[in-house]
Amino acid sequence: MRRQMKSCVMLFVFVLVLIGVTTQAQERTSHVDDWEFVVAPYLWMAGVDGDVTIRGAQASADADFGDILDNLDTGAQGYFEIRKGKWGAYADLMYIKTVNDGQVGAVPIDFESSLTLAEAGVLYRIFEGYGGQGSPVGTDIFIGGRYTNLDVELDFAAVVAVSSDKNWLDPLIGVAYSHDLSEDFLIKTTAEIGGFGVGSDFTWGFEILGGYRLGRHANIWLGYRYLDVDYDEGSGARRFEYDVVMHGPLLGASFHF
Repeated sequence: MRRQMKSCVMLFVFVLVLIGVTTQAQERTSHVDDWEFVVAPYLWMAGVDGDVTIRGAQASADADFGDILDNLDTGAQGYFEIRKGKWGAYADLMYIKTVNDGQVGAVPIDFESSLTLAEAGVLYRIFEGYGGQGSPVGTDIFIGGRYTNLDVELDFAAVVAVSSDKNWLDPLIGVAYSHDLSEDFLIKTTAEIGGFGVGSDFTWGFEILGGYRLGRHANIWLGYRYLDVDYDEGSGARRFEYDVVMHGPLLGASFHF
């Protein structure tokens, strides 16, 4: 509960910062009302930090930031967006497989997690204007859902293995801020919270990206993503818990039409 309260406070502060930035910008007098499309393949090189309980057996699953590339086994992600005027819709699809070593007491374990995330929702632009030197600024709010499919396996001392395949759906709300710093450089940040006991007990995350414009229709991006998920069900020998933070650098490209 303390961590959840801290997460909400952090998101609230983030939203206040965005409001402060946008209120200092000059609102645009007109808005382009054409259809806009974005396709953005990316790779999130996520590490893992937290605890996993499968059939009542708990194990830590920790990987420091320096081990991210070693822990990443497979990853494929893509973001899609369609927009017309102030309204838009998005989909974010991700598959990532991480492998990590852990320990329960003096017993070594191998931790393997295959995670599929399918997120979709609706965007609404609450502000669009110009910042310093006429640079475009935009702030969106979004509401949607994220479907999670998690296949976790714990191998205790290469002798006993337990596994579990779980899936759930989390409602999400969030805010996104974008700013063209110049003709070539851009930034984009997002923050979201969700779960609320409907799927996971609570989930929250944020993303910070810096971009470079390759041309009128293409950008490259480098940044960092953080996602905290706290999900549990069952009790005793049937208890499953996934209380994990995924975090790490993100590299991608976006194509605009």
